[in-house]
Amino acid sequence: MVCSPASKSDLLLAGLTGAAKIKVFSKKGTACKWELEIEDNDGQWKGHGTVSLMRMDFWNEAKITYLQNL
Repeated sequence: MVCSPASKSDLLLAGLTGAAKIKVFSKKGTACKWELEIEDNDGQWKGHGTVSLMRMDFWNEAKITYLQNL
């Protein structure tokens, strides 16, 4: 995904104001996937982008934590 300068500043502002959060997936204590979620006008969290590492232990359950500025 390519972001325009305007959308980059919007994402930065969302992150600083708490309107964005990072959903972190960890397996065996190691983070392996990060998903950016943005809060819409209705208060629902929508996925905006995902980055992940290639892991071969797909059978292990992932622990999910959220990182957000409040």
